[in-house]
Amino acid sequence: MMYCLNNAELFQQFLEHTPTAVAMCDREMRYLLVSRQWLREHRLDEQNLIGRSHYDVFPQLSQEWRQYAERCLAGIEAGYKLENGIKWQCQPWRDSTGEIGGLILSVEALATDTNIPTHDSEVGTPTQPGEAQLRQYQEQLEDLVAERTAALAAANEQLSLEIVERQQAVQALQQSEARFQKFAANVPGMIYQYRLHPDGSHAFSYVSLGCRELYELEPEQVLQDATSAFGLIHPDDRQEFEESIGISAQTLQHWQQENRLITPSGRLKWVQSSSRPEKQVNGDIVWDGLAIDISDRKLAEEALRDSQQMLQLVINNIPQGIFWKNRHSVFLGCNQAFAEAEGYESPSDIIGKTDYELSNNNQQAELFHAVDRQVMKSNTPIYHQIKQLRRRDGKLSWIDSSKIPLRDCAGNVVGLLCSFEDISDRKLAEEALHRSKAQLRELAQREQLLNRLAREIRNSLDLDTVLATAVQEIRNLLQIDRCTFAWYVPHADLPVWNIIKEAKNPSLPPTLGDYPAAMLGSVTELLLAQTLLQTDDVTAVEEPLHQEFLQQLGYTSLLSLPIRTRSGQVGVITVGHCTEPHPWTESEVDLLKAVTDQLAIAINQAELYTQSREAAAIAQRQAQEREATLKELQQTQSQLIQSEKMSSLGQLVAGVAHEINNPVNFIYGNLAYADEYTQDMLRLLQLYQEQYPQPTPTICDATATVDLDFLREDLPKLLNSMKVGAERICEIVRSLRNFSRLDEAEMKEVDIHEGIESTLLILQSRFKAKPEHPAIEIVKDYGNLPPVQCYVGQLNQVFMNLLANAVDAIDEQNSTRSLEEVIANPSQIRISTTVKDNSRIAISIRDNGPGITETVKNQLFNPFFTTKPIGVGTGLGLAISYQIVVEKHQGQLTCSSQVGEGAEFTIEIAIQPEIEARNSQSAIAV
Repeated sequence: MMYCLNNAELFQQFLEHTPTAVAMCDREMRYLLVSRQWLREHRLDEQNLIGRSHYDVFPQLSQEWRQYAERCLAGIEAGYKLENGIKWQCQPWRDSTGEIGGLILSVEALATDTNIPTHDSEVGTPTQPGEAQLRQYQEQLEDLVAERTAALAAANEQLSLEIVERQQAVQALQQSEARFQKFAANVPGMIYQYRLHPDGSHAFSYVSLGCRELYELEPEQVLQDATSAFGLIHPDDRQEFEESIGISAQTLQHWQQENRLITPSGRLKWVQSSSRPEKQVNGDIVWDGLAIDISDRKLAEEALRDSQQMLQLVINNIPQGIFWKNRHSVFLGCNQAFAEAEGYESPSDIIGKTDYELSNNNQQAELFHAVDRQVMKSNTPIYHQIKQLRRRDGKLSWIDSSKIPLRDCAGNVVGLLCSFEDISDRKLAEEALHRSKAQLRELAQREQLLNRLAREIRNSLDLDTVLATAVQEIRNLLQIDRCTFAWYVPHADLPVWNIIKEAKNPSLPPTLGDYPAAMLGSVTELLLAQTLLQTDDVTAVEEPLHQEFLQQLGYTSLLSLPIRTRSGQVGVITVGHCTEPHPWTESEVDLLKAVTDQLAIAINQAELYTQSREAAAIAQRQAQEREATLKELQQTQSQLIQSEKMSSLGQLVAGVAHEINNPVNFIYGNLAYADEYTQDMLRLLQLYQEQYPQPTPTICDATATVDLDFLREDLPKLLNSMKVGAERICEIVRSLRNFSRLDEAEMKEVDIHEGIESTLLILQSRFKAKPEHPAIEIVKDYGNLPPVQCYVGQLNQVFMNLLANAVDAIDEQNSTRSLEEVIANPSQIRISTTVKDNSRIAISIRDNGPGITETVKNQLFNPFFTTKPIGVGTGLGLAISYQIVVEKHQGQLTCSSQVGEGAEFTIEIAIQPEIEARNSQSAIAV
């Protein structure tokens, strides 16, 4: 197969022209390859045998021959078999793994008889005397000569034909030799013929050119001296090599040897040699064979061995038992865990055995084989098959096993991979766990029912709902006919039991209502004493009055459990059957007690809840009253603080304005006289210059020193500048007085724009440019506003708060922006005023700061709410502004903002407020 894969065309020629009838079959005796001679010998030239069974082509073969072929496949026998005058020769062939893959067949027809016709004629008779006899001899001689001449001519003709045939044979031989040489040159290795003479001498009769690559020797050198090749054999392998040749020479068996050699260049190679010896007539033994380089294969085998050793190490350390089998369920290997589990010391002790040899139970072994066959036949694994099996030591164990089909590269199933685990301990634990679970399940079901009932009856704090839920759940829990709850009502004249809740079988009549305590007889005292009453059969009740009462209600058996609440009330849960007597079990009584305890807790909670609700309602009313009072006090306090603050600020501003105004008036009033006196002196100086054009040297020096011309030109400008500055100071003083308005606490008509301008003047320093950012641009969009009646000082305070907040927002935004970003998007505050509906005015103050979130916007006007750091803001500015606009001026103060788009505050007030508003007393001072 190696040559076919590498040289398909040459191998095809080999099959076409080999003179031997030979065929190659697989293990099922299906044809894989046949020679042309095989087809000729059996007259099968027109048939395609590939894939067909040998037994189908030759159905006449005997059973004995078939058994012989089976023994050859098993490696037991190999040779030839004579049958019907035909010599069948069988030889098993092996695949790359060493497994027998099938048979190679050759056939030879033997002659049963040999007919060699022989005919000898003697010519002549006793000499006859005379001429007649001589003529007879002469005629006979002539006939004989003619006959011999004809025979000689025929022989010549036959010889000519033979010569032609011989020439054709020589030519065919030459062609065959050329093909062989080409074939030998392309074979991956060295083809050789080695001859051993009877005297012990030996030599190579033929070596192919492959010896150059294999031995690094020329063919001529090897042919001249065989030791040149044998001398390269590794010293450690030489003795085994020579012994194998001797054994092959004695047995004439197929010779195959693997050995190392060291080439002349120093390379170490592995060589595989294979040939079959034949003994010649002269006693020589000739081996025709092939030697190939298997170094790569050896390296791969070594790596494979290392890998297999590592794999075996890994497998041996797996705690589960692992083993694998061939198609006949023969163990090929296992791990240490499996070997020890089966009572063997080593996995090697398992190899080659079957389940019949490992198990003392043939039935159990047969079961294993049946599962093996099922898995391999269906090509389907079986996972986690749990069975109880008997081990070699007789011990019963629970085994969890899995069997998986092993497939070759073609997908054919070649064996099984199996695993098993002894789970006996786990099984015992599971059984114990199952028993424990069964017990726990019973308890858990009871506990679950109890918890559910407790949850249901305690889920509500309404007493009526609690009792209704309780009787219904108790009836469902105990599977009874009737469950009731009754309160004991101790009326002075006639105590009664009032059944207020009932859960019953729909076919039973209701029992709700009042029942005199006297109808129960002495049972009432027992129930009031918290005594449980258990009646398994009503007919066995000793007290006639009580028995009659129970039969009147339809009971055949019942349980009654009293409940006393924290307020002293007594109630009774009664459960009963109405069809037939029922002996109450201890578990039923315990369960009903537990339910009753939960019901008592629920009733107490309901009572507490009712009392707490009443107390909470009272506390809520009181809290609301206190909250309103506190809120009023907080507002009053904040107003007083702000009023005092603004009053002090107004007095300070007014005082400063007054104090500044006096010296400014003095300066401003004298500037006119100073200007007049300066002009007079300058005119007098000019007259002196005109009348005395030649001043003295001293005057000239003084004139040059003081730069008289510049002094005369600049002094009027200086006085004018002082005048402008004094006028500016006067304007600021007027703005401060206008902003404070201490003398204007009542409503009066004012110019709104004048108040805005005064506020802007006071805040002017905050609008100016700073090193980290440019100035804030103030954009004024004033409308034509009429005089507006308002508290001007308070309104100025609103303007101050809104503008100051706008500046704070812009400064906060600029602190997070670079100078380039501020220049690209400059800070701006826009002030707009308009008249709305001819009765109201609107003042809008808008900035392009960071904006306000919706959460903050909803709390802007709440007292003490601020987004500024602790110690920076009080949280009262916008709250007081809101009160000034809304409460003092019956107006509106609104905010419109989106994050990233700035904020806009809008003030709307009436031009002429209502009379009530004018007469209202101010609670907020400016």
